[in-house]
Amino acid sequence: MESQATTHQSARERPALLRLLDVTVRYAEYCALDSVSLELPLGVTTAIMGPSGCGKTTLLRCAAGLLQPHAGSVELLGVDLARAPDREVTRLRRQMGFVFQHGALWQNMTVRENLLLPLEIHRDELTPAQRRRTVERIAERFDLTHLLHLRPAQLSGGGQKLVAYVRATVLQPRVLFVDEPTTFIDTQAAEVLRSDLRRRIASGCTVVAVTHDAELTALMANRLVVLERGRVLINDRTERVVRTGEPRVHEILRDVLSEAALYDQDILTLLDAGLATDDEPVGHDDAGHDYD
Repeated sequence: MESQATTHQSARERPALLRLLDVTVRYAEYCALDSVSLELPLGVTTAIMGPSGCGKTTLLRCAAGLLQPHAGSVELLGVDLARAPDREVTRLRRQMGFVFQHGALWQNMTVRENLLLPLEIHRDELTPAQRRRTVERIAERFDLTHLLHLRPAQLSGGGQKLVAYVRATVLQPRVLFVDEPTTFIDTQAAEVLRSDLRRRIASGCTVVAVTHDAELTALMANRLVVLERGRVLINDRTERVVRTGEPRVHEILRDVLSEAALYDQDILTLLDAGLATDDEPVGHDDAGHDYD
C-alpha cells in the first residue's frame, strides 16, 4: 500500500492554511485524487511535485475551491468550502489569487480589461479612475504597458502567462496558488516572476505552487508535497524530503525536476543547497498596496 502524507509537527503551532480530509476526485475511470488527507500551515511556501498526471493540478484546484471533490472535505483558512455561505466564499476570494497553467485569460477582453476585472469585482469602493491607475502602475512594473490594448490571442504563450500572473496578484492576495508559474515563458520573464514571488513571500503572502522549476523550489519552498497516482507520498519540510530514506521519493524528484532543469549537478544537491532550513514564515510585513 502506498504511504499517505508523512508529517512532522513544527516546534511552534501555526494556523492552518489548508486541510484536506479523504478528498477523492474521479474522471470516468481515472482517479485523479485518491482519499487524500493533507494539511499545510499558513505563512509557509509549499511546492507540489510529482509525475505528469499524478493529480497536482486537481489538488491545487480543490485547495483553492475551484473544484468540488466527489468525496471528502476541503477547509481553507478555517472555512469548509462545501458548506460555507456564498458571502463567506466571496470574502475568501478577495484574499486569494490563482494562476492557471495555461493562463485562462478572457479572450474577448484586452489585457487591460483582464487586469481590471478583479478590481471591478472585489474593489467596488474604488473609482474607475483609481482602478485604471492601479492597473497602469502594475503594468509598468512588469513592463506590460505596451500590451494593455492587445487581446490575449495577440500575445505569446509566455506573455499570456505573465499577464495571468499579474491578474492573480492585482488584489495583493494573502494566499496565492500558482500552477507551473515559470513554464512557457522566457528566461527574463521567469526571473521577473521569481523576483516578484520572493517579494510577496517576504511580505507575508502564502504561496502554494505546482512546479517543475528546481531553481524556484530551491529558493522559495519551505515544504514539499510529492504525489504519485493521486496519493501523497510525502508532505514535509523541504530538507527532510530531500534527505528522506524513501527511494521512490528521490526517484520522482530526480525525474520530475530534471525535465525542466539545466544543471550539471545532481538535482537533489541543488535543492539541498538552496532550500530554507525551517518552515517558519518568511515575513509578515504588510504588503505594499497599489491602490489609491
